[in-house]
Amino acid sequence: MSNIEEGKRWLNQGERDLGAAMVLMDKEFYESACFHSQQAAEKALKSFKDLNRASIELDKHYIPPRYPDAFPSGSPFEYYTREDADKCIKYAESILAEVRNFLAK
Repeated sequence: MSNIEEGKRWLNQGERDLGAAMVLMDKEFYESACFHSQQAAEKALKSFKDLNRASIELDKHYIPPRYPDAFPSGSPFEYYTREDADKCIKYAESILAEVRNFLAK
């Protein structure tokens, strides 16, 4: 399998994760929408192994949306808002669009 084909596989799954994020946001599962946005972007970036993912805003949503002990009290869904989910989805959309454009060349 070529690098481009492998990159497209990762991108396809990233797009699927982004779709899940949008559905979850509409159902008010904001913490899960943020997590799936982070996953969408990370999978899209797998095609660019030389990029530094640590600087991406979405990385901070990898653990906290899933684990209650990431917060001093309560559960993750109590900390995330529609605005958080919307921002994460927009970041993921932007990253996936860049990867899609690159792989189309």
